[in-house]
Amino acid sequence: MNWELFFAQVTLSGILLGAVAWLSKILVSQQLARDLEKFKRELAIEASRDRIRFGKLHERRAEVIEEVYKRLHYICGILRLQDTNSPDAKATADNLNERVIDVGYYFGQHGLYFSDEVKQKFTRIFVEGLPTSLLALRGIAELSRLDPILKEKFGDEHGLDFKEPFLKRLKEEMPLLQQLMHDLETEFQSILGVNR
Repeated sequence: MNWELFFAQVTLSGILLGAVAWLSKILVSQQLARDLEKFKRELAIEASRDRIRFGKLHERRAEVIEEVYKRLHYICGILRLQDTNSPDAKATADNLNERVIDVGYYFGQHGLYFSDEVKQKFTRIFVEGLPTSLLALRGIAELSRLDPILKEKFGDEHGLDFKEPFLKRLKEEMPLLQQLMHDLETEFQSILGVNR
């Protein structure tokens, strides 16, 4: 046996094995790099689709919040104007009743756009609170018709103010309504990426 030939064959085999391993590593690395680039492109496409989809969702959510806010602002404005000298409480009560039903219906249709906290406040105001206040406003309207009869019958000295307790109940809804509007502003600003 020729040892030189044996070592030459072992060395050549080692070099060939090393070259094959290095070449295999390069080929696998290139394939992985291509697969990674393909995956990145697919991920970028999916991210773009999600941005478009969720961008439209955020846009729609902003529109719904804006609409509810406008309707609440109108109701809040009417409530602020009410005092013991309000000329036509019955017409105001009818208008408010219609507006409250309208905003309640709209909010119910679009409730999935709101947080649970906003939904709970809305329910507290528009299911539990404002209907009672609207009854109070109707009571003011009825008392407005009763007041001249009492003055005629008993004179102006009776000094009873029937309207004030009803107005007090009506005005008690204002802080809750304003808090709800503030929460809507906060949600709208979070969509815009503006934080207070």
